[in-house]
Amino acid sequence: MSNNCRVIMIGCSPSSPGGISSVISTYKRHGLFGDNVKYISSYNSPNKILVILNFTFACIKLIFNLIFFGVDIVHVHSASRGSFWRKYIFLKIASLFGVKTVFHLHSGEFVNFYSCQSLSVKKKIKSFLENVDLVIVLSPYWEKQLSNISKSIHTKVLFNPVDKVLDVFDRVSNQILFLGRLRKEKGVFELLESCKSLSTKGIDYHLILAGDGDLDFFEDKCKQLCIDENVTITGWVQGEEKNRYLVSSDIFVLPSYFEGLPIGVLEAMINNVVVVASSVGGIPDVIVDKKHGLLVEPMKVEPLASALESLLIDEPLKEELRKDALDRALRYFDTNKIIAKLNDYYFQLKG
Repeated sequence: MSNNCRVIMIGCSPSSPGGISSVISTYKRHGLFGDNVKYISSYNSPNKILVILNFTFACIKLIFNLIFFGVDIVHVHSASRGSFWRKYIFLKIASLFGVKTVFHLHSGEFVNFYSCQSLSVKKKIKSFLENVDLVIVLSPYWEKQLSNISKSIHTKVLFNPVDKVLDVFDRVSNQILFLGRLRKEKGVFELLESCKSLSTKGIDYHLILAGDGDLDFFEDKCKQLCIDENVTITGWVQGEEKNRYLVSSDIFVLPSYFEGLPIGVLEAMINNVVVVASSVGGIPDVIVDKKHGLLVEPMKVEPLASALESLLIDEPLKEELRKDALDRALRYFDTNKIIAKLNDYYFQLKG
């Protein structure tokens, strides 16, 4: 699957929550990993002891493979903060063995992470990015953001891969789905306030909050807003349960303050669920407002409530947005096309 390049790919466990694990799981389902591409899991739990143990074992596995596997490329998937520094070390080890290095950036917080560092640490990060053989970014927006750090960073865009759900579930009219961590930065407070506005106007809806976080806190918040009868909080969902919520929903909503290129948005598009999302990160690169979905300003209740209301009362609008979004998703985010492009990048690196 990789043009005879021998690749070591490193990232979080496919079973852990989050967007990177979804990407890895999708690669795995489509047969990327095999004789030529080996996957090493370097993270599976936020427990500090387990983080250290998983990182140590991953380093040992990497060095073993570099010595005995005849590796051409080491490809790491990275978020920000601790994830970045762990991947920094992996690629420094790889460079000692003279193999090509790929840094695959997923984090929507990376620019903030970089800007908050001291001058000396910024210089270290900048030098690292300039010396990696290839930095893969999730959209043109992120390519531009890294060029603002340095024009010498070698970047290529690779959209996240997603699959259409094959199971059939009946769509629930006016069901709104949020998939992700329940926290302020995901826009959950604005979402609940928007739902309060919908309830006040007597608009029919049901919101599914599917994600981890302080569930009790948000249950209390819904009661305070008097919307608890219109909201179901499920906790983290995955597999068939996640697919059922996704395919059965009328609207997918993600009012985040920042994002890389969220898997949930792409999954909604390819599964005929109309999207309402913040115009942040790579989202405007994949959704043209009022054509493939509705984009709203982050941290604002009124535009979000207005977007949700317009979809809940206008079925023809939903159908039009669904159709155009599906066409776009099949053209750009189909997993087989993404893997083929990744293999081309590997082939170009190997030379």
